[in-house]
Parts: sequence; structure tokens; C-alpha cells
Amino acid sequence: MITISQSIIKRLFKYDAYTDQWNYREFCPYKVKTLYIDGTIQWCSDSMLKGKYFETLFLGSGRDGEMTLDLPRKKLTKRQEQENIIAEFEGKPILNKGGETIDQERIKEQVLRGEQKARELKIDIIKNGNTQVKILKKFSNNIMLSCNIDIFPTSITIGNSKPSLAIIDIKLTSDINAKAGYTEFCWGEFEKMDPIQGYMYHYMVRDINPVLNPHLKDLITENISMLILENKISFYFWVFNYRPGKNDVLRNEFYSILWDDLRKDKLEELIKKTASTIEYYDTQGWLAHGSYGVCKDCPIKNCNKKITIQEK
Repeated sequence: MITISQSIIKRLFKYDAYTDQWNYREFCPYKVKTLYIDGTIQWCSDSMLKGKYFETLFLGSGRDGEMTLDLPRKKLTKRQEQENIIAEFEGKPILNKGGETIDQERIKEQVLRGEQKARELKIDIIKNGNTQVKILKKFSNNIMLSCNIDIFPTSITIGNSKPSLAIIDIKLTSDINAKAGYTEFCWGEFEKMDPIQGYMYHYMVRDINPVLNPHLKDLITENISMLILENKISFYFWVFNYRPGKNDVLRNEFYSILWDDLRKDKLEELIKKTASTIEYYDTQGWLAHGSYGVCKDCPIKNCNKKITIQEK
């Protein structure tokens, strides 16, 4: 049985906003297998760590109950380091942990802003209830789909509309004005961003199998099931920045991904292509294939195919 998530799809395919299609991206099969399919090596970039910290404070935990309760602190002075060494030698508590960085302070402020905005928009955030909700869905005899939704189900009231049903995925970004070409998370040009996560989450909340998802028995009421059946549910990215530019401020914005039969067809086609790709490499072997772009952030050590010098 092959298990596919939207994150695995994005490791294999890159979205082209001009054609509204997904094409194979350059990737290392060994890296994809090790990090994203088997998960035999755990790693976390600085931005990922900050995202996990934000999730822990705002939602109660990260994925699968993971807790990130602090971030790396400011560098200690030599005097503070010496005091810590003496305290440790004497068996006493460490006195100096270092101050919080400006990024950490802003992230904590954004948590407070998010909690206030949730109250204003009547968004339900029930820690260990409707947060980090895992859903499994059987796609075919040999394909299982999996997702973890940050907030679902919840009501939301945007503008002067009545409360409606929503799926919400929270994002933390340094730059909410980022443009396409610099990053794939180009919130400043949202129309160019990959919509696959929104498509997948729309797809996953429909026809939820109670046998595969017994933990959702009390969460998905009959009324909620009916609203989903009638397509009266929206998907939103709720994006928070923590490093505003010179003329910007701390902000949080909503971005919506729509759903219809055409989008469903595109998603199902991409799921099949992902499964075929995984089956191919299961047969041929997940061999390393290095390039500077693929290798530069790879945490896998002792790989003889790693390329660390940029070539032209």
C-alpha cells in the first residue's frame, strides 16, 4: 500500500501557474525516500522550527502532538557562560538561558493577535479537539491518502456574511509580501502559488470513512457532514508574518482555495502520477542523484553523490 500526502506530491512535482499544471521537479530519489517517505532522518530548518513553535503556542501542538516550547536564544556573554559552568559544576540550576530573539518575541505577539482575530471571526480553536486533525482516505486498492489539518471543522465569519464551515491551515512566514521566483511560498503573488494543499484538504474531508477514522466520530456531526456534501465549506490559508519589512507591520491574512469538479480531476490525476512515480522507484531503486540545488540543504551525510559546488 502506497501512502500519499500533499507534501510528498510537492516533493516530486512543481506547479506552473501559467499553465495551471504540475510538472516533475528536479529531485533526488534517495533524499525523497529517506526524508519524506520513510522519515528515517529527522531534520528541521530554522523556518520550520519557528513554524512548529508557532503551532505549539497557537494550536496546542504540532503534527502528531509534537511540542516545540522554545527557540534558540540570544548568544550569552562570556560572564553568563562562566556563571552557567559554575552552576552546572555545583549541581545548581542554570541561571542564564539567554534572551528571546526579536523573531521569537514577534511570533508570540502574533499568537496573541491570532487569538484575538479568532474571537472576532468566531473561529473555533479547540486544542486537542479540532486541531492537528489526521484523516486517512482510501483512494484505490493500493493507494492510501493521508493529511493533517491544522483546524477542522470550524466556523468562520468573514465580512458581513453569516458563519460558515471552514478548513484552516495556518502558515508562519518571514515575508508576507514575497514574490514568485524568490520562494514557492509567494504570498505577495498568491495567484502563482501551488494550490495542491487546498485541493487535497477539500478532497479529504469529503466522504470520510468512519472505519479508517474512528477518532472523528464525535467531531464530524451530521450537520457538518451535510454542509460538506452540499459543498458549503471553504478552505483558507491563515498566514502570519514575523519579520515585516521597513514599511510593513505584523499582519495576518486569509487566502482561499476554491473547489469544483475540475480541480478534483486535476488532483486525482496528480495522485495517480505520484503513485506511479513511487512504484517506478520502488522497482528501479531510490538511488541518489545529486545537483547543487537539491543537495545544498540536504541533511543526509556521507552521500557520495552530494554536490556542494555550484557549476555552470
